[in-house]
Amino acid sequence: MKQTGRPGSLIRGGVLGAACCLLALPSLDARAAFLAQAPRETPVDGLTSATPSVRRKAASDLGKSKAPDALPRLAALVRDPDIDVRVAVLRAIASLRDLAGVPSMVVFLGDSQARVRSEAIDGVVEIYTHRDRPGMSRFLSIFSDGRDKPEPLLVSAVDFEVYRSLAARLKDSDMGVRESAAEAIGILGGTEVAVDLAAATGDSVPAVRAAAVTAIVKVGTSADGEALAPLLRDTSTTVRRRAIEGLGRLKVVDAAPDLRRYFEANAESEEGILALNSLAQIALAQDRPLFQRLALQSDARKRRPAIEALARLNEKGNEGRFKRDFQREKNEELRAAYAFALFLFGDRPFIDTVVLGLAGSKERARQSRAYLEELGGRALPEALDYLRETDPKIRAGLCDALSTAGVVDAAAAIEPLARDKDAQVAASAVRAAAIFKRRR
Repeated sequence: MKQTGRPGSLIRGGVLGAACCLLALPSLDARAAFLAQAPRETPVDGLTSATPSVRRKAASDLGKSKAPDALPRLAALVRDPDIDVRVAVLRAIASLRDLAGVPSMVVFLGDSQARVRSEAIDGVVEIYTHRDRPGMSRFLSIFSDGRDKPEPLLVSAVDFEVYRSLAARLKDSDMGVRESAAEAIGILGGTEVAVDLAAATGDSVPAVRAAAVTAIVKVGTSADGEALAPLLRDTSTTVRRRAIEGLGRLKVVDAAPDLRRYFEANAESEEGILALNSLAQIALAQDRPLFQRLALQSDARKRRPAIEALARLNEKGNEGRFKRDFQREKNEELRAAYAFALFLFGDRPFIDTVVLGLAGSKERARQSRAYLEELGGRALPEALDYLRETDPKIRAGLCDALSTAGVVDAAAAIEPLARDKDAQVAASAVRAAAIFKRRR
């Protein structure tokens, strides 16, 4: 049987097939080279998206990333047309806690929407204090109005433009913004705009007036405090009480007659006692007979401020009786008042009772801290011995009191406590060191 042409065909087929493969290889290489040289698709920047929800998420994510270029990229959106995007950008910038973000906050403070303006007040405070926002409550509510907690340490001197912008918000159309602006000025130490706070005490909304009073007490002088005197007749209980206390804290001498009359007309009420306490802080010689009389009363609410006032007036004729009463007294607040007075009269070992009160109840600790702040450098050197006390409340409280009072001579003794095993003591010592550094 003939095998016509089979081997040749196979050979030809094999050769042709191989030739086709060889011819195809250059075209495959060329295609691969073309693909390699083609421009890759650039990732879409969510901040420039036409969709607000995409921009909002991109801003939030960028803030969380803490990327080096985050701030300038976010700042480009401070006037985004969508309010939710602006809020997201604002919060992202605030979370970076970079002072370079302050100009953006100033822009937001002038935003057309009250919600943005309100958020901007929180944002600028966050940048200057590095305080974390609480989950549910208002951000500014975490800052104390009293002496039981130290005021936040500002990371830098506040730009005057911030004070000016906050002062402008005291006239905002939104009452919540006005209230927050007053609170923020107090937190940030805006002494330069105290006159604007004084004007805000005439606001139609009680909460705004109350916030303005608190801020004046924090940043104002006795001259600024004169704006509080008319508020003794305010219709709001909160405003009246804050004004009464503020007049004493700022030692507004011209308000003494009003406080005296207020006490005499309301001697048994809580507000009357507040007026007496403020009168005792001002401690005028003309009120000496009143204080002498009240120092003999059984009512501890009246006796304590009377004792304090006589101490401030240096009425040493009371020393013997005060020592006797100190020994017999069971009321801890009165014992502390007697100790404070006796120390001022020159019996220095009584500082022991004053300082140890820092470890007592919240009210006792507040009382002792107020005394120590008032004594300031006069409490040295005895007070420094208590920095070695075993109770951390005493160590921390003493750091806070001496630093708030600006007792720079205590810096060397407080410095080692920055390494204290108790976190609160260490934090108080670090804060004190920063305050002392600024005051030198």
